This record gives sequence, structure tokens and C-alpha cells, in this order.
Amino acid sequence: MRKIVVVYLSIFVILMCSCRRDKTFHSIDSFRDSHVWTLAKFVQSEDTVKMREFVNSNPSIDIDEVDSKFYKNLLIWSIFNGHYKSAEALLRLGANPNFTAFDGTTPLIYASKYRTSKYKTDIRYIVALLKFGADPNKITTDSVTGLERDALNAAAVTSIEYVKYLIEKGGADPFIMVNDISPIEQAVIQNQLEIVDYLVSSFEISLHIPSGTYGGGKTVFDILMDTTYPPNSDLYTLQQKLLNY
Repeated sequence: MRKIVVVYLSIFVILMCSCRRDKTFHSIDSFRDSHVWTLAKFVQSEDTVKMREFVNSNPSIDIDEVDSKFYKNLLIWSIFNGHYKSAEALLRLGANPNFTAFDGTTPLIYASKYRTSKYKTDIRYIVALLKFGADPNKITTDSVTGLERDALNAAAVTSIEYVKYLIEKGGADPFIMVNDISPIEQAVIQNQLEIVDYLVSSFEISLHIPSGTYGGGKTVFDILMDTTYPPNSDLYTLQQKLLNY
């Protein structure tokens, strides 16, 4: 029971801290005191020509330098704020696709949970990052909480399109585990049953694996079985299909 409480408290802390950090990460001003401030302004305006000119004129510049407030780089800022042209340009200019922030977040993790202001997905960020060498199986650790992070688990609560691309094009391991939790458990908890169906039918991943969220002998199958969906809904139909595998 103590382990469960610790896990939940840790997740709560991450969510609260992330909300506070990301709340104002829309502003480029946190890079004002950095060596990349001039570049940051071009990133904000998506002026890729001036971005290239600046980097070429300053070969010693570290374009992965973090800002002074959130400790993230311009590549993560571009993804978080939906500036695809800038994100792609930064990658072409040498930004590290596997850059890891102090909280364990990477550009690919941000891309794997990205949604537009209209709550739509945008696969282009994942495509570009993988093209430039992002590791879809990279597991990082939050230096504050000690909890692990990875891209596929982030995608499993966001979009089946992201999950499929990471696995089929990027080579992500569908059996990957972080914090004793698998992508299939993430998808079950977040009611992403289309993703669950894909993982079960394509890779024969068992639902009868121990739950890393609840513990106590509970399985992912138990979580799915205990969830109530409206009769005749798509989620209910998928649930019954999965329970009868």
C-alpha cells in the first residue's frame, strides 16, 4: 500500500510541477539571458533563413543551451509551442534530438504527447525527430522525483497514430516498461482502448500482466474489467472484445 501511495504522490508532483513549468513556457522571454537569445527570437517568428544565418555566423554557439527558468532548450520550446518549421530547422542545424532536460523530458517525449490548441495531433514532429536520430527506446529519469520517462508511454495516453508510428517506423519496443508500467496499462487507464486493441492484436501483449499502478496482485485485465463504459458505446464494444481475447 505504501508503494502505491508513493507512486501516486510522485505522479501528482510531476503533474503539478509540469503544469507550473509549462504554464508560461509559451513565452520565449525565458531565453533572454542566454547566449541563444537572438536565435530564440528567430525561432519564435519561425524565420528559418535568419536562424541558419545566425548559427552559421556563430559556429561555437550551443543551440541546445537551456533557458534560465524552465531549463529546456529551443527544440523543446518549438515542439511545445507548435512551431514545426523552427523545430525542423533546429534539427537541421544540429540540435540534439536526444537532448534530455533535468526532469527527464526529451523532444520526442514532448512530440509524443503533443496536441494542437484544437486538441489535434501532429505526427510531423515525431517523423522529423526520428529522421534526425531520436531514440524511441530512450528511458530517462526525472532528477527530482526519480521516476522514469519514455516516448511510447507518453504516446499511449495520447494517440494511436503516434503509437503506431513509433513502433512501426521508429522501432519502439511495445513491451517497454517504465516505473513498472507498460504502454498497454497506460492506454487502459486512459481509456485508449483502440491502442490496447492494437497492442494485443499486433503483438499478442497479454492483459494478464501485473499492474504497476495499483500493485497488490491486480492485473491490467482487472483494471479493464472493473471499468464501466456506456452500453452500446464504441468503448464498451472494444472492452468486451478485449476481455474475450
